[in-house]
Amino acid sequence: LCIQSLFSVFSIFFYLTGQEIATYLSVKFSDSHSECTTQRCVRTAARLLSKMNPSVDPCIDFYDYACGQWINNSVNLNYPSWNVLYETNMRAHDKIVHAMLKGTSV
Repeated sequence: LCIQSLFSVFSIFFYLTGQEIATYLSVKFSDSHSECTTQRCVRTAARLLSKMNPSVDPCIDFYDYACGQWINNSVNLNYPSWNVLYETNMRAHDKIVHAMLKGTSV
């Protein structure tokens, strides 16, 4: 029973993570521009931009440019350690709970 529960949780986690990747890969291109403006693309872009530090020159410190605001916008102080996988897992958990409460599928 425990293994089945773990498998279910990991399956849902990887499904939701796969949706994020699919969103990134399924950007729709038109003849005039290559911009994705769907709600999912905008949310994903906003989440990525909130983790960047645009005040840093990427040629001088690319890590700080790309991840400089992650600590300010992503860390959950309720946990002794936190990283992107925990964050993704919590977001997936929240989606599952929300869907269960609404009685819909994920």
